[in-house]
Amino acid sequence: MTALFHLQRYSIAHREWGTRFMNLYPQYTAWDNPKDPERQLVIGYVSPDYFTHSVSYFIEAPLSCHDYSNYKVVVYSAVVK
Repeated sequence: MTALFHLQRYSIAHREWGTRFMNLYPQYTAWDNPKDPERQLVIGYVSPDYFTHSVSYFIEAPLSCHDYSNYKVVVYSAVVK
């Protein structure tokens, strides 16, 4: 079996899962956030653990390259420290 076969199989399974479960929950169609295009963009990073998880070795580069005067960066983690 080729990689393309597996990719197609996973793609079909993904669409079937979405079709099956999408209707179980209400879909958001409107948000309460301000629509001002000049507002500060908030960028969020999510990881279960920024201390010992492998992602902790790679997060420093993107965090150090943000222009913090134009963006608000929020880092979410499930670790209590």
